[in-house]
Amino acid sequence: MKHTQDNPQVPENLAVIPYLEELCTLTKEKAGLLGKYSDATQEINQALDEDDFSKVPIGIQKRQEVIRRVNILDKKIEQAMFVLRMDCLSEKDQAKVEESVKHIEDIVSLLVADEQKCLSRVRVRYDAAKAGLLDMQAKRRVFKGYRATGPRAPRFVDSQIG
Repeated sequence: MKHTQDNPQVPENLAVIPYLEELCTLTKEKAGLLGKYSDATQEINQALDEDDFSKVPIGIQKRQEVIRRVNILDKKIEQAMFVLRMDCLSEKDQAKVEESVKHIEDIVSLLVADEQKCLSRVRVRYDAAKAGLLDMQAKRRVFKGYRATGPRAPRFVDSQIG
């Protein structure tokens, strides 16, 4: 039986099962990638703790690679979800799909919290560096204001004291 507008009922056939299994596999793979993203964020936090800023770009590159791979997976998940119709699935299969999606949502919410912590720490360091630069520029302006701008003309004292 084919799924059409006239016939919304699809018996549990084998055509839907591979897409369901593919969706579950893809969401598990995405969860693993999000774990790697979390690890890279922790590396950045650790580098910030140690004031080792040379490690920060490495962590950012790792995160960008994970994001690239997650974007590819998201396209595949979207295709699998397009083929799967929730109203065509059994309750057990619907629960399985909802559980997979909920698991990803939970991981992402934890990542957002970690990301906010990391960003706030970077913001504090950025503000401190910015304040230091502004202070240095202000001191430079003060120094230039009291210093003569050009060479001074020599002065001779011709008068006698007395």
